[in-house]
Amino acid sequence: MAKTPHLQDEARQMLVGGFDALPAVTRAALQGIRTRIGLEYCGLDAYIDPDGGILVFEANATMNFQPDFRNPKTQYNRASVAPAVAAVTKLLYAKLGSRATKT
Repeated sequence: MAKTPHLQDEARQMLVGGFDALPAVTRAALQGIRTRIGLEYCGLDAYIDPDGGILVFEANATMNFQPDFRNPKTQYNRASVAPAVAAVTKLLYAKLGSRATKT
């Protein structure tokens, strides 16, 4: 992607805007996939076509979240870290209920 600024801009918009930055058809498809998989947290490798449709390559419960910040052209990835950590933290506290201890 280093040589394709338009793809960098698209990725930046999705990372910063999150789920709401996706087209409505894509959000609906992802909700359907989530319901079908039955997981609240998962990894999904997919292609979003120009019309917002999704081609899923892989989905599993063992997603790794390891952003790579070595490339100066992809520093916008940093914007996704705080919202992702907050979402996972919220999910864990919701699941643990009164057993959770906030630090």
